[in-house]
Amino acid sequence: MGFGLIAAGVVFLFNPNINVIDFIPDFIGFLLIYAGLAKLSLINSDLNCSRRLFLWLAAVDFLKMLSFSLTSVQDPTRYLLFSFTFGVVLCLIFTPAISSLFQGISYLGMRCSAHSVMRTRRGHDAMASVKKWILIFYFLRTALSILPEASELQMFGNTGVVGNGVINYASFKTLYYILASFIVIILAVPFLFKAVGFFVSLARDGDFGADLRERYDSLTEEHSWYSRGVRLRRSALLIAAAFLLLANPSSDGMIECPLAIVCVFAALASLLLSRSQRKTLTVLIPAAVCAVLSIICRLFENTYFADYSKIEDAVHYDHAREIFDVISYLSIAQYAVAAVAFAVLLVFMRREMKVYSEESGMSWQLSENSKLYFRITSVSGGGALLFGSILPRLCLLTAKSSENITDAASLYFSARLYSWSAAIQVILAILAFIY
Repeated sequence: MGFGLIAAGVVFLFNPNINVIDFIPDFIGFLLIYAGLAKLSLINSDLNCSRRLFLWLAAVDFLKMLSFSLTSVQDPTRYLLFSFTFGVVLCLIFTPAISSLFQGISYLGMRCSAHSVMRTRRGHDAMASVKKWILIFYFLRTALSILPEASELQMFGNTGVVGNGVINYASFKTLYYILASFIVIILAVPFLFKAVGFFVSLARDGDFGADLRERYDSLTEEHSWYSRGVRLRRSALLIAAAFLLLANPSSDGMIECPLAIVCVFAALASLLLSRSQRKTLTVLIPAAVCAVLSIICRLFENTYFADYSKIEDAVHYDHAREIFDVISYLSIAQYAVAAVAFAVLLVFMRREMKVYSEESGMSWQLSENSKLYFRITSVSGGGALLFGSILPRLCLLTAKSSENITDAASLYFSARLYSWSAAIQVILAILAFIY
């Protein structure tokens, strides 16, 4: 019933973080827990709430990984800013997510008289102990990822210069990283033993699992529209992930995240919807074209950087400028084809939503919120694709303006235009992901 996936997701939380750098990404673990709660969330409302929160955790943690690519500010205190901000937000979401998870499991355990849930150890509730360990470990791990960065506040308070005879704490930051990681690794041993062991015991409880499967099967048989709803939710998640990946503008006009990855999510969503609408497979054609264009563009980018690095050679420099012009047109073509793929996909998605609303007894005409969310997603996602397509051309405009250093106003305007467009693309991509 998904307890194995939850145990696997918990394993991804054991490793220490260095500011916002996570070598074993937490968002993968959060997505595994989200997938593990797919069936259980239909049986219990607390588990349904927990599942939604774990999806938010995955989204925030993914943004944390992208945080450095969204700014070009070179300041050591930004490590502190990002790690503190994301740490606080993640802890605020993680607490109710875990609380709802264990509250839902406790309720199901009492209804099913599951020994694996209700067991005690030395007169204490074993499940409550596991919950406390998970929360304490996550809070301490987050705090230990922030504390080493706090040493930069000494430099900030002294305007970057520490007086003679005063210890410069920031110079020992590497040592702080090692000590913090050592503490986290020590605490990870009992954390894994308790948390993973608890969910593995739930997965091995045959009677508990059989009772939950019986409840799940009776629910799905009673509501025949459930399978269509599952496909819709999974397709919506894939489309949201694709739109989130559009929030990747760079300072040089290059596409940091290849659109081939974005179109893979669109292709997977079309495969899911094709089980009820075969025509959805037409999305695979523009998705494949976009993937090919993305590969070709990546090859041109490698040639561009190879020539541009030879800055002292005017011939290579001019050749690099010509290649970048080709790259900009290829980027526009990629985004145009990707827009076609998503336009077709969203059309079939809307049809599927309409059929689902009729089967579930919900009037499509009365579901104004669903239609509003769908429209916001379509418009913001399409806008993110549009602004992404013009970024390389705007980068060329900035480069051409910089050739004439006397035309400062033109250079300022074109550079500002590029920055605004990149910021709007990020905002629209995040809006499309949320809705």
